[in-house]
Amino acid sequence: MTKHTSLNTPGLTMLAALGIAGLMMAAATAVADRPLPPSPDQARAANDADGRLDPAPRQVPEPIDLDHHHLFNRAPREALRPLAPEPHPYTTEPGWFQIEIDPLNFTYNRDGDERTYAFEVPVLFKAGVLENVDFHIGVDAFVWEKVRDRDTRQRERDHGFGDLTLASKINLWGNDGGDSAASVYPFLVLPTARHDLGPDGVEGGVMLPTFWDLGYVELEFTPWAAAIRGGGANRYEGEFGQLTVLSRGITDELVGFVEFESVFFTEAGEDWVGIVATGLTWERWEDTVIEAGIGFGVTSAADTLNAFITVVQRF
Repeated sequence: MTKHTSLNTPGLTMLAALGIAGLMMAAATAVADRPLPPSPDQARAANDADGRLDPAPRQVPEPIDLDHHHLFNRAPREALRPLAPEPHPYTTEPGWFQIEIDPLNFTYNRDGDERTYAFEVPVLFKAGVLENVDFHIGVDAFVWEKVRDRDTRQRERDHGFGDLTLASKINLWGNDGGDSAASVYPFLVLPTARHDLGPDGVEGGVMLPTFWDLGYVELEFTPWAAAIRGGGANRYEGEFGQLTVLSRGITDELVGFVEFESVFFTEAGEDWVGIVATGLTWERWEDTVIEAGIGFGVTSAADTLNAFITVVQRF
């Protein structure tokens, strides 16, 4: 049997320690003898002496000041903001205009034996007035509605011009960048609809659109409150709602989103409305955005289905 020498004997231990100490002293001597690199001031002086200059530091673009721009003094193109269908917290750039239109907006509702089919073409025109203020005029340019009773086989059709909406948006923060943004969005609905295609009187309220960049997804949360026509001829009721949207980029041009909308009423006997929806936003062009989606009612008071295509154009 071969006997192996132990590495823990006192003699070998002492030799190893002396060897390690010698190597450490040699390394320290080499580091001490190595010349130190020149300081930034010394390097700059040497470059200047040789006729060479350091490259210019990277310039970080500063936000464009839009305080002096207004409806009649257009903001530069470099100051353009995110483009999207309403509601969102960003205002139209001063001196610029936007038009938002739904070439397709179809609603189907099933309530007992009654079936309702509706098409409408809402149009929203927006003008940038000040750095953080814009003005909106919206109208249901065309409304078509058919109600069919499967029990009595009766059918009712109606069509015509819809309501007129006046609104203004005032941005509170985040209009030109940042991880969040918010605005105040008061609106007024005027009863210009023909027949029974709209409310019988003036309605109005206020929205609070907000945006939050959460990193993995983006969150848009818009609560609102409004006074709407109730059961009586001259009676108003309260309406309180919210819209929550989660979105995430799929490609450089496509963004997917899911949303949940809920509406509650103060009128006795009125059930709350709940809607879930999903869709895609196509950001192919700088001044044009196309969005398409489909929503489903999750409560008895909500419409059964809503499909839409929205186009936003800036000019």
